[in-house]
Amino acid sequence: MIPPKISFICWNRLGLTARNLKYLLETKDDFELHIIDNNSSDNTFDYLKSIEKSDNRIKEIKRFNENSGVVYSINYV
Repeated sequence: MIPPKISFICWNRLGLTARNLKYLLETKDDFELHIIDNNSSDNTFDYLKSIEKSDNRIKEIKRFNENSGVVYSINYV
């Protein structure tokens, strides 16, 4: 069975991003997590890179060169 894909799109809001990812990764559910950072300016991407190897369900962390919006980010995944 192929696990579902989860698209996690973020732009700034480091505290909210960290909290939401913490709760998501505490689950025992099977999924592929693809995280897109829309060129945050508040160290969100640094945080994302710090958790990249912490869970094998994280399949991709991508940072765009500009904020391309939610729809583009979801379609990217």
